[in-house]
Amino acid sequence: MKHLLLLAGAACSTLWVSGQTPDGDSLTSPAWSIELPSAAITVAGPWGASRQLASSLSASDQLVALPAVRLAALGEGLVQPVLRGLQGSRVAVLERGMPMQGGRWGSDHGLVLPWHSLLSQTIQPATGLNRLMAGGALAVEGVPWLPATDSTAVEAATRMRHGDGLGAIEARWTHRRGPSQTALELGLRTFADRNVPDSGFTYLDRTLPIVGGRLVNTSGRSLNFAASWRHATGHQWELGASGGRFEQGLFPGFIGFPLEADLVGDAAPRAMELPRQIADRLALTAQTWRADGTHLYVGLQWNERSELAPPHAHGWGPLPSDDLSFRLREVGAFAAVERPVRDGVTWGLQAEGLVGATAGWEFLLPSHRRGRVAALVGWDLPVWEVAGRIDLWGHVSEGFVEPLYAISGEAVGVDERAVELTRGFVGVTGEATRPGWRVALTTRAPDPYELAANGIHHGTARFERGAPELHAEHEVLVEWGRGAWRVWAAAAPDFIYLGPTASFAPIAHAGQVMAFEQAPVFRTGAEFAWTWGEAWYADVRASVLGAWRLDDGMGLPFTPPADARVEVGRAVRGMRIWSAVQTQSPSLILARNESHTPGFALLDAGFSAPFSRGHLRLTARNLLNTSYLQHINPYRALGLAEQGRTIEISLQFQ
Repeated sequence: MKHLLLLAGAACSTLWVSGQTPDGDSLTSPAWSIELPSAAITVAGPWGASRQLASSLSASDQLVALPAVRLAALGEGLVQPVLRGLQGSRVAVLERGMPMQGGRWGSDHGLVLPWHSLLSQTIQPATGLNRLMAGGALAVEGVPWLPATDSTAVEAATRMRHGDGLGAIEARWTHRRGPSQTALELGLRTFADRNVPDSGFTYLDRTLPIVGGRLVNTSGRSLNFAASWRHATGHQWELGASGGRFEQGLFPGFIGFPLEADLVGDAAPRAMELPRQIADRLALTAQTWRADGTHLYVGLQWNERSELAPPHAHGWGPLPSDDLSFRLREVGAFAAVERPVRDGVTWGLQAEGLVGATAGWEFLLPSHRRGRVAALVGWDLPVWEVAGRIDLWGHVSEGFVEPLYAISGEAVGVDERAVELTRGFVGVTGEATRPGWRVALTTRAPDPYELAANGIHHGTARFERGAPELHAEHEVLVEWGRGAWRVWAAAAPDFIYLGPTASFAPIAHAGQVMAFEQAPVFRTGAEFAWTWGEAWYADVRASVLGAWRLDDGMGLPFTPPADARVEVGRAVRGMRIWSAVQTQSPSLILARNESHTPGFALLDAGFSAPFSRGHLRLTARNLLNTSYLQHINPYRALGLAEQGRTIEISLQFQ
């Protein structure tokens, strides 16, 4: 019942991240497969695509190159970690089957997803389902069984990059004894201030300098770990634990209007000052597969995201007594069971809950509680596979009131920042698939940000405003694709999105107001990817997307422009030398109050070669040091260019 499982996670393609066998074979097939330093990324979709990608891309680039993923920033440099789907901005991240529920700052932000964690995570670009939904049986083991019953394997990889000064080391130890296997993974990473090709940027009609071509205070570091124990006799058990810390400075322009002195920096490139952000997380999972096909899954996770800023960034009124501008602490639980009842029929139940508490002197989101229960069923028919799910959601947000101050510092009124809110939602989701075709009806309940956000978000220099009156979103999707291409179209009478308004926030330094809205929307897109040749080869991939409101004909905000990537290379005896051009068209589909983004073309090149017990890769990105902006990057609003030239060397050992 693979499509029941896909439906349980997201009504779109599913990106499975898993390990490799010692001889390098991919664990998941048929699927898209990419080699990573100690993992394989695979993506499986109902359209049945299956082929090998060139391995010249970085982890982020490899994700972007896959269908349905348009932007992947894994926490390096300026941008916070973001995964955005081609079919809108709905991306769910699983860790061994459990949805990573916490840590979202808003719909333009993802989760802390360091390169190391690709060993044991699943990424799902979703078309319309709630981002908290995920099927337990979608868990794909990040570490495969070792071939011998008594054996040990050690894998390690390291990366060094000139440009923004990245240094990373990853290691994994796996030991199998009889029917049991234990694996431990560890990742350490640090990166320096991000380099840009510009000497300045323009924000709010004022041009500010960038000294030395570096964005000060954008350096960071991370520590991540994962552990798992698997045992297989009559049925199989797996216990897992993972966690880590991510810390990064915030560019001074994100905390109020920057002064020229803030842009010079008075510390080493790898030092972090205020303002900065910190993310901590811990996840525990347990699952079992029984001989009759039953799969049981439970998981527990804790996340905490904090923004620290100097008190003077508070704006008008009395200064706060500490640096904690905002903190979001969330605890989530997830449970699922799936069982075949007869040939071709499977049923399942899911339940999950989330408790979030917020603190700090810059209000963004009230404390909240959220729960969901779901029942699933699927049928394998002679031609079609059909699946359905019924969801019940409950949402509770607390109210919040604070004084409203004038520029003189006097209290002039009361600012109701959050309204006490209790809402319930019901959703029915279904899909039918056959080779080359997929038809789906999806229902998605609004998340806590969409319902109740009402405050400044330093990370994007803007004010986000939720809408408590939002109701569940419904969408009909038709998808057609075979092999290397696919096209799709979707219509929603009540699509939820975050859009720019023509006003600025009523408090100092809060930036432009971005409001969540609901409107009738039509979306369509097409994707193509193909490789010709073997010794000499050419790899071509392209995508285009359109999204419009049906009531006024305006485009949806953050609609990605059309893009393409062409790579040409030579592969001989395991060695590969290649060059590639990435292009993006100017932004043509614009929402009201959204600014235009120019197109660009980038030149990359690289070399890779195997040796006796590993692999060497040398990669150069943006060779011509081109200055460019990404339309769907929220930091574009500040006028800050994307990453400049980088040269990276990576070594993998087995």
